[in-house]
Amino acid sequence: MSEHPAFHAAQDVLLTAYTEGLKAFAEWYAREWPFKETEEEWRRTYAEPYPGEEWVKAYNAGVASVLGALDCFLDDHGY
Repeated sequence: MSEHPAFHAAQDVLLTAYTEGLKAFAEWYAREWPFKETEEEWRRTYAEPYPGEEWVKAYNAGVASVLGALDCFLDDHGY
């Protein structure tokens, strides 16, 4: 591995871009992917029966958990 300061500076830039990119994606996902349709909208759109409010709450909790999962991932890998 190189000991040149420019090499370490480039590593820092790449690491920052990597972590900021992951965080931006997780924030976008948590904001844009929650289930927002009403039961009526579901019935008009899908052939499958409406999954129910319990499923909707669990699905949305799973989507929101992406932010916490990312924090764990970054901590576990020393970012």
